[in-house]
Amino acid sequence: MTTKPYVPPNRDTEYRPEQLPPAKPWFARRPAETSADPYAPTFGAIGPDMGYARSLLTLFSRRLVPGGCNRDDLLEAGVAVAMRRATMFGRAPIPEDLEVAFLLLGALDGVPGDWSRAGGSVAAHVEGVRYKPAQAAHLAASMPDSWLCRKPGGVRQQLLEEGPDALYGALEPH
Repeated sequence: MTTKPYVPPNRDTEYRPEQLPPAKPWFARRPAETSADPYAPTFGAIGPDMGYARSLLTLFSRRLVPGGCNRDDLLEAGVAVAMRRATMFGRAPIPEDLEVAFLLLGALDGVPGDWSRAGGSVAAHVEGVRYKPAQAAHLAASMPDSWLCRKPGGVRQQLLEEGPDALYGALEPH
């Protein structure tokens, strides 16, 4: 194969020192870039494409039962918990993450367990979350890993066996 006339014939065998300028400083200017502490309270869960959880909300719009909570607050809380769960596995959110989140919030139709006492606790944790990102991050961070790492069927089984009081008794108050 022939080479282009402007390519030196010995370019791969001969060392040529390059004079490169020093690198320019980098600044986080785009919306998804972080240059601060990623574990700060308002950052929530840092992972790949976390915003994708919001586009998956349409899959759950008909199945969602807000109970005594504001629907928008419940959606925001569900997204925060789903993003934390996805971060635990090091991937972008999938529908299973939102399903587990809404199961843990008692917001899906047919969630097992006695939610009569835990419903007030859910409402207290979820109230105003859409206006307070730090509260959403706190709620997601206080969810026990042992509940978050299960599949939806496992969460349903655990809610049936232990009840939602076991989950919400372990949550830190906001």
